[in-house]
Amino acid sequence: MANTKHQNKRKFHTVYQTTNLMNNKFYIGAHSTDNLNDDYCGSGTNINRAIEKYGREFFKKEILYIFETPEEMFAKEKEIVTLDFLKRSDVYNIVEGGYGGYNKGSTGLKHLHHSETNERCAVHPNAVEKMLKEGWIIGRNMSSTTDTIWVYRGIEY
Repeated sequence: MANTKHQNKRKFHTVYQTTNLMNNKFYIGAHSTDNLNDDYCGSGTNINRAIEKYGREFFKKEILYIFETPEEMFAKEKEIVTLDFLKRSDVYNIVEGGYGGYNKGSTGLKHLHHSETNERCAVHPNAVEKMLKEGWIIGRNMSSTTDTIWVYRGIEY
């Protein structure tokens, strides 16, 4: 489960949806904040690349739920962003919900290597199947002393 120490200091614990107004693809995320109107749209690789590609003005963020605790927030995100949800072609999410992102407590990351670009990454096990279809290879050319690059390529943003 996610590390909630930092989130507990926040006033609002939200589950939100950020939608690309150009193609209707969307991202579901969890965010703890003191300001419900902040500009936070998500920390996922795919949603951030899409925002960079299309521009922030073509995205709309909607708060779906507000909770009193981070635990409730992450439980709702986990309920929505399931393995079946990740199989949809209209979502930017690549990892099951409820973990709070790679830097907030998820474990068991899988190391991947891309056969054409030589990029390396480490991802949540639930993202592996999707990435294998895009040319990534499990565990190739990985070293514990190699800097990890967090990437996911090969999909339309």
